[in-house]
Amino acid sequence: MIIGHQNQQRKLQALLKKNQIPHAFLFSGPEKIGKRKVVSWFLKMINCSNGKDDGPCNCCRSCLEIKEKTHTDMVWVSPEKKEIYLEQIEEVINKVSYKGSKAVFKGVLIDDAHLMNPYAQNALLKVLEEPPKDTLFFLVTNYPSILLPTVISRLFELKFSTVPEGDIEKSLRNSEVSSLSFERPGIAIEYLRFPEKKERAEKLKSDIEEIFEKDMAFRFSKVKEIVKEERAKDFLEYLLKVMQEGMKGELREKASTKKTREALTEIQETLFLRSKTNINVQLALEKIMLKI
Repeated sequence: MIIGHQNQQRKLQALLKKNQIPHAFLFSGPEKIGKRKVVSWFLKMINCSNGKDDGPCNCCRSCLEIKEKTHTDMVWVSPEKKEIYLEQIEEVINKVSYKGSKAVFKGVLIDDAHLMNPYAQNALLKVLEEPPKDTLFFLVTNYPSILLPTVISRLFELKFSTVPEGDIEKSLRNSEVSSLSFERPGIAIEYLRFPEKKERAEKLKSDIEEIFEKDMAFRFSKVKEIVKEERAKDFLEYLLKVMQEGMKGELREKASTKKTREALTEIQETLFLRSKTNINVQLALEKIMLKI
């Protein structure tokens, strides 16, 4: 199920109808909004045995294998230890050098593409400059600016944004998960599948409300608790969204515009560094507490 992103789907359908499919795409936008689902949808559409203009059948062998990530002509690349290495891209290059066994277009999805190290990016660049026939590359990232400009210049970019809460609620028929998802369908779906995650989100919401009401001693105590329970990433993402929405109601009055901007920058930098390095999360959270 794809919630939202009809414009992106229409653009991809138009490219397919005109037979003007670029060999490489950049899908950029926030985490957990459906970028990977759209990649899967498009790969299914162009390789579907029973496909129609409005989308894939989702039941032929090709569609099912792409969904289950077992299709022999598709390659999925994910970070290993917070990095995508040269060896992983070299393996991709080797795989796509062979003729596809059954796909009309072979597909390569590089997830969290911003985590490719410079060697990996340069190796990929060489392939993008002379792409193998009938192979599509999809780079998926929420930090496109970190990719090398030379890599980005070889990509057809589709930008994705969050999905209105009402659209998520309409699709999932659940107001509780949609209200906690911060307009990210992937998060709402996770809450439906894993009720314990929804419970954690509700606790995070309560924690953040308390943090804005209590003194610094309480904030630092809460930080230790969050780090100990390994909830730092979820806490940062939830706090970021709360502050991006302007800290509604009485929370907004607790911080000046300048302080809010500084805190937002600090949160975003911490989330990024956490994804790439082994930073001292507790210290980073304590610094943020001083700015909100």
